[in-house]
Amino acid sequence: MIAAFLMLASVSPVRAFQGGTESQIQISINMDAKTVKASDSILFDTVVTNNGAEASPTVFVAMNIINLQKAGEPIDPEDWSPQRTQSIEPLAPGESATLSWRVNAILEGDVMIYMVAIPQPGGGDVTTHPVASPGIHLTVTPFTKLNPRGVLPIAIGGPILLLVIIYFVNRRRNQNVDMGGSS
Repeated sequence: MIAAFLMLASVSPVRAFQGGTESQIQISINMDAKTVKASDSILFDTVVTNNGAEASPTVFVAMNIINLQKAGEPIDPEDWSPQRTQSIEPLAPGESATLSWRVNAILEGDVMIYMVAIPQPGGGDVTTHPVASPGIHLTVTPFTKLNPRGVLPIAIGGPILLLVIIYFVNRRRNQNVDMGGSS
């Protein structure tokens, strides 16, 4: 049990291994959670860092969006973001690269946005391990088309304006009648 515990303690989800050589790619994101209205956009950045002792291979970063509601529809990330993947040239040891992302909130509900960094394999017989970022919990509220702040001035001002017009029309008519004009 001790050996199994030590083995599990040495495994980290933020490291990528390629063909037995550690390239130790780490990905972070500058946002944890946000509440937006449907049709709003959010902008955020991810930072990919090479914590290894050697230069990293080219790294591909892909955006994933999942619906957190049990009965919700699956989310098509192409509808939510104009750019789903980006690549980073090889990073020197200790070097970082920042990628900017834009997500357009389409449907109301709770969604999770997370990024996956995938180092390019060194050949056809080599594989790499993806590295996932922390997620952004995005709560999308419905978009309200009515603007209640704009209704009150019209509801009060409209009748007052009509009363003022009626007053001046009646006054003008009474002046004409008093002068002997036709009604």
